[in-house]
Amino acid sequence: MLFGKEVAANASQSVAPPGPPVNVTVTEPPRATVVVLTVNTSLVARGGLVTVTLTGGLGGATDWLAFAPTSASDSGYVAWIYVGGGVTTRTWTITAPTTPGTYEFRLFLNDGFTRAATSPTVTVQ
Repeated sequence: MLFGKEVAANASQSVAPPGPPVNVTVTEPPRATVVVLTVNTSLVARGGLVTVTLTGGLGGATDWLAFAPTSASDSGYVAWIYVGGGVTTRTWTITAPTTPGTYEFRLFLNDGFTRAATSPTVTVQ
């Protein structure tokens, strides 16, 4: 066992003294958050009420909800509201527009147009 003799020879030479104790903190990685927008109805009369519920929101102080035609760009919406800092669950009721068509609620992050969630389609008759 030549290898064993080499290790023994190296071990008999000098060994560095142990250093100061090292504290190691192990943290659990963040869990994935599922952001969901649900609506109370998929069909609403013009001028009727429709409610969206946000669950699993990220709680950003400038996260916001918009109600928009499905064909509109992210900057085109008919109503909007801030979710609220630290708020992860929120309900918002709006009056449907008088223009018939398909609409959706959208969750955007940080006062911008990064879309985090989209609701099912709401048809305004």
